[in-house]
Amino acid sequence: MASKTQAEWVKFMGGDDCFAPVYSPKETLENPHLIGRGMATKMQDPKRGEIIQIGFPAVLSEEPNNKRIPAPSLGKIQMRFLAI
Repeated sequence: MASKTQAEWVKFMGGDDCFAPVYSPKETLENPHLIGRGMATKMQDPKRGEIIQIGFPAVLSEEPNNKRIPAPSLGKIQMRFLAI
């Protein structure tokens, strides 16, 4: 059982140490730093509405970090292979 909350550990470990808390997937996608770097971007999916897409982890100075298309719906790719 945890003896401290995440906020208490961050305060305890803060300072000059190389330390960062472990975030849940939801907290990660809402992190202002990652949003600012384009690592979590919102886009429109024709079937699901607004979704969050994870960006490419390396940010290159001369290459745009563009998102292309939404991920396929669950089972779409598997059905294409099963049809072969």
